[in-house]
Amino acid sequence: MYEVKALSAATAAFFIFFASSAVSVLGSEELMKSNNCLICHKVDTKSIGPSLQDIAAKYTEDDDAVATLTKSIQEGSKGKYGEVAMPAQKQVSDDDLKAISEWILTLSAAPTGEELMKSNNCLICHKVDTKSIGPSLQDIAAKYTEDDDAVATLTKSIQEGSKGKYGEVAMPAQKQVSDDDLKTISEWILTQGKKSE
Repeated sequence: MYEVKALSAATAAFFIFFASSAVSVLGSEELMKSNNCLICHKVDTKSIGPSLQDIAAKYTEDDDAVATLTKSIQEGSKGKYGEVAMPAQKQVSDDDLKAISEWILTLSAAPTGEELMKSNNCLICHKVDTKSIGPSLQDIAAKYTEDDDAVATLTKSIQEGSKGKYGEVAMPAQKQVSDDDLKTISEWILTQGKKSE
């Protein structure tokens, strides 16, 4: 009887240790769910906060990306991805923050211009080859064929908005979209002009 109890206690201790270790090792979506990160962040779509892919893309040139991102999550930040502040996450353990950061950085497959247009709802007003609420992407691309700095010019136009370029419907400013995403969107739009030639 004593041996059975001792074995049960040892087994229970093992499973408790294993379960707690597994949470730290999991590091991925489960940790983000348990810490409510996914209320504000989605993998490939902007929500209250930036998408996890956008976050990962921001750190592709950082040799110490895990530590930098971990610190940013722990201390919070403002202005990196728009006006909404990221609250400090000091209640999350260092190990869990590191595991979360490592997982986020695996998602760095940068979205294409088309994917960014979908996730930012651009395709509600714009179609590739047909005028809709706004001009077609082919018409936009055609307007910039003589502009040597077309990507920068179009990026600025999208970010600041415009009126009267393609008719009476105004293009609202898109200041909530990151500079990198706007550049990727602009580059993709400008490739659409080739389809009409």
